[in-house]
Amino acid sequence: MDPRAGSLIRYAAAAEVPWRNGGGRTRELHAGGGWRLSVATISAAGEFSAFPGLDRALVVGRGCLRLAIPGRSPQRLAAGDLAEFPGEVPVVGEPVGGPVLAVNVMAERTGRSALVQVLRMTGPAPTADALVLLSGEATVGGEALEVFDAVLSPDAGAVRGAGALVALISIEEGQS
Repeated sequence: MDPRAGSLIRYAAAAEVPWRNGGGRTRELHAGGGWRLSVATISAAGEFSAFPGLDRALVVGRGCLRLAIPGRSPQRLAAGDLAEFPGEVPVVGEPVGGPVLAVNVMAERTGRSALVQVLRMTGPAPTADALVLLSGEATVGGEALEVFDAVLSPDAGAVRGAGALVALISIEEGQS
């Protein structure tokens, strides 16, 4: 992973590894500074891995996912939908109609918070800590992004979209 501002992280080049509970697979796009960005493949119904002390945000990028979070009504998430939950709760996901790919953001609860937004973008993207292409077309430095590619710390306007759907991630220090 390249930590420089504007670094392009190719989803296809990231190693695919099993979840810590063995229930799915993930490709890590960034880890460090108290937060992590990955793209998970959810192929079967099951419980997500527990990450005590972390807050999680999940954005469905492809497919449809039934999500059960304790204390909430079950949710049905489609591409572009976002769910947030504490990392220690026993969340159960069930793909509907085939495997689901989802952007997963985790931030240490003490000292920081992650703001994840899903935006439709035509033109320049705002400044963020990371941007992940969910669909459509986008470029950084004239180089085309593929679906699920990430750009770390893009300056305002560094990424340009053409009908792109993106997950925009901002990490705020000093929050809890």
